[in-house]
Amino acid sequence: MTLHIRYTKTGGDANAKPSPIRTFQLDAPAGTAFHTAKITPCDASDPEVMATGTAACPSESRIGGGTVTVVTGFGPPFDPFVSPTPIFNDGKGWLEISQTDSNPAVTIAVTRLTVQSSRVSGPIGAAPGGPPDFETAVSAVDFAFPASTGYVTTPPSCPADGKWVATGTFGFADGTTQVVSGETPCSTRTPSIRVSVNPRRVDAGRRVRVEVKLHSSDARCISAAAVRMPGHRRTRTDADGRVTLVKTFHRTGRRTVRATKPGCKSGRAGLTVLRQGGRDGPDS
Repeated sequence: MTLHIRYTKTGGDANAKPSPIRTFQLDAPAGTAFHTAKITPCDASDPEVMATGTAACPSESRIGGGTVTVVTGFGPPFDPFVSPTPIFNDGKGWLEISQTDSNPAVTIAVTRLTVQSSRVSGPIGAAPGGPPDFETAVSAVDFAFPASTGYVTTPPSCPADGKWVATGTFGFADGTTQVVSGETPCSTRTPSIRVSVNPRRVDAGRRVRVEVKLHSSDARCISAAAVRMPGHRRTRTDADGRVTLVKTFHRTGRRTVRATKPGCKSGRAGLTVLRQGGRDGPDS
């Protein structure tokens, strides 16, 4: 997921200092999942984060980051000020740690946003600055949340118009509120599951291990998918789409291994049971 926000002053000079943001609410497309409970949390308090920065959080709790650009009102060379801002999971939502770009970095602000279902929201604290309001105002936000963290997944399906719509609601210090929507293209095609088995031929009367591997263009289709084979209880694949079936086949013939997952086209693969010694037997 990427998040790009631009704040500008309305009713005048678009390059002028905007009104400081006070409240932020992002409603991601319905069905978006933020996996707050599945990611290692950062339990550090605000004072601990201010004192030690990102060192206060486990590396596994990082879910994304980017930059926040602010305007103090003092003019050049202070403005604009670009702050590197890594983001961590705090167990309830986002922990944004805004820092200087110096080495070593100094933490200048801590912001926490709460996640509820597909909504991210929270207050934005005032920061001292220059004229005309003697506050610092945010002018741009550029965040990215890599898929590799597993923190966010898209809705399981795409609307008929091929667009996911996210809505942002922003409250400002001057008392105004603005609601803005953004669209992301999505595909209405249902991803398919492909199934491979190893070995593809086994002898009847022997206990064998059958390795099943699922493949798909959508990683969600292969994780925790249901795998069935006649005479064998249903099992679930691991995160990589793998599962091992252990079974003794007493009759020769063809068997079908079938994999299913809601929102995905099911897949299947064949397994042939032979008479001991490798001779084909009649279908059963």
